[in-house]
Amino acid sequence: MLTLFLLILIVVAILWVRIAPSNASEWHVDPETIEKSARPNQFLMRDGQDTDSLIFDTTPDDLAAKFNDIALSKPNVVVLDGAASDLWVTYMQRTKLMAYPDYISVKITAEGDDKSRLTVYSRSRFGRSDLGVNKARIKAWTAALGNRLFDDKQPVLISRHIGLFNDISHRAVKLRPSTNMQISSPSSIREPVLSVQ
Repeated sequence: MLTLFLLILIVVAILWVRIAPSNASEWHVDPETIEKSARPNQFLMRDGQDTDSLIFDTTPDDLAAKFNDIALSKPNVVVLDGAASDLWVTYMQRTKLMAYPDYISVKITAEGDDKSRLTVYSRSRFGRSDLGVNKARIKAWTAALGNRLFDDKQPVLISRHIGLFNDISHRAVKLRPSTNMQISSPSSIREPVLSVQ
């Protein structure tokens, strides 16, 4: 009898994580002001947090639209609240195997002269550890964003933690003023303005 009860409890728990409602007022948070909890299943890309925010040499609307396209191209991602046109949106992505919901809040702000700051807060709803999933997600999505901006042949100002862009590290770039180099040691580069050759 106890075994049957435990089995039913496990099935209910597995089903609950798949059907639990996601309250937008709880999960749609501002990554520029949110205070992280003590739980390790989160990653905040904001100055002074897990990694600093990134600054791009493109308009906020353009950056938001490109980030939104990348996010929605990923498996099991939907918009929970907000919109790219608002420059503040929260996505929900469900994990492949167990369909656990993770929430990714993104805010883009103008930095003057057609520059934009990207701030992202990714966290898991269930469990204590995320096994590095939230950090890996931000790293992959920002790398894809960097690739997208390079493919569009727009100059990109990457501020701080250029290592997030390891997927584009083998592209030939031209640093102003006319210094040709291959990005191979991202940690040695600070505040470059990059443009495709």
